[in-house]
Amino acid sequence: MNNKELETRVQVLTEKYKEVKIQKAEFEKKYNNLEKEFNEYKQKNKNNDKEKELIILNQKISKEKEELLKKNESLLKNNKENNNSLNKIKKEKEELIKENNELKNKIKQLEERIQKLKESDNYIAPLTEPNRESNQNLGDNFIIGIIKITKKEINEMTQILNFNINYNKSNKSQIEKNCKIYINNELIDFTFKYKFQKEGEYTIKYIFNSLLIDVSYLFSWCSLFTSIDLSNFNSQRVKNMSNMFYGCSSLISLNFSNLNTKNVININSLFYKCLSLKSLNLTSFNTINVKEMEFMFCNSGITSLYLTNFDTRNVTNMNSMFMSCNSLISLNLSSFKTNKVTNMGDMFKSCSALRNLNLSNFNTQKVINMNGMFANCSSLNSLNISSFTSESLKDMKNIFTNINKECQINCKDEMILLEKK
Repeated sequence: MNNKELETRVQVLTEKYKEVKIQKAEFEKKYNNLEKEFNEYKQKNKNNDKEKELIILNQKISKEKEELLKKNESLLKNNKENNNSLNKIKKEKEELIKENNELKNKIKQLEERIQKLKESDNYIAPLTEPNRESNQNLGDNFIIGIIKITKKEINEMTQILNFNINYNKSNKSQIEKNCKIYINNELIDFTFKYKFQKEGEYTIKYIFNSLLIDVSYLFSWCSLFTSIDLSNFNSQRVKNMSNMFYGCSSLISLNFSNLNTKNVININSLFYKCLSLKSLNLTSFNTINVKEMEFMFCNSGITSLYLTNFDTRNVTNMNSMFMSCNSLISLNLSSFKTNKVTNMGDMFKSCSALRNLNLSNFNTQKVINMNGMFANCSSLNSLNISSFTSESLKDMKNIFTNINKECQINCKDEMILLEKK
């Protein structure tokens, strides 16, 4: 091969080399482009996987969210129901509270009505209560009376015990059940009247197996008793002593030592017509709760009374309290509080032996009735009523009728003094 051919060949090869080099460069470019596309595709694929995961996760979240929403709806529903129940309960509670308050008010009104009824004269209290609060034995709760029988009373029915006429038969039988009677230490069948076979003095013992609440009329019209001893009588629950010795015309002695009267409300007519009773020791009397003293000493034979221990702050009625105490010479009422008294009618009427009376401590602002208050006080020499006022008075007629004409009356109220003229 000559040089020319060689050069030609070299030239051809050189051209081919250039072509190959160009082709190589193109191929590398294509390769790089393909590699870039592959990487992009790979990256895109990778992103698609993440998207799938995200889609799956989102679906899971959506599902859980849906479940949570359902739970929330259920909770809201339950909460609403609970709220309704709670509101219902609150409403029921409010209604119960309202009913309870109404019931309390009704109970209070009933208690007030019962209390007013108990304080009224028409109240019939339970007769007895069990002796559970007493420190005494049953045999220690007793009253002893001495009765004197003369020839004319032999084989006659003699009253030895009595009862409140307002009681019905069942209440009357309660006295029988709660009281044993011994005459000269011999137990007798219970009775209100007894037929004595011989004349003479008899000792009668009344033993109570319950605490009495109402002893009103207990010895009323027991006109042959000369002495009654209550020093061993458990009276801690007694509220009513009205008319207890009414008509005990032969009664000379009464023993009240140790008597507990702290709960007593009514002592109306307590000694009414105790004609033979000349003196009384009432120092043991606690009258702080007493409201009624009407006719308390009326028509009794008492000559003097010492009532300085009497607490009358709650008394409302003193009508005829000392009326017809014909033997009463002196009377000290300096301790009396009369702020609540509304009735003083006939209070000292016909106290014909009474000589001096000082009532300057009396408060009469609430008194409505003074009718005949000092009428027939024919021996009265001085009367001090300087504190008396007529501002509430509705009736003061006959207040000084037949009073001693020489009586010196100390009174600052002109309306009252006009009745003297």
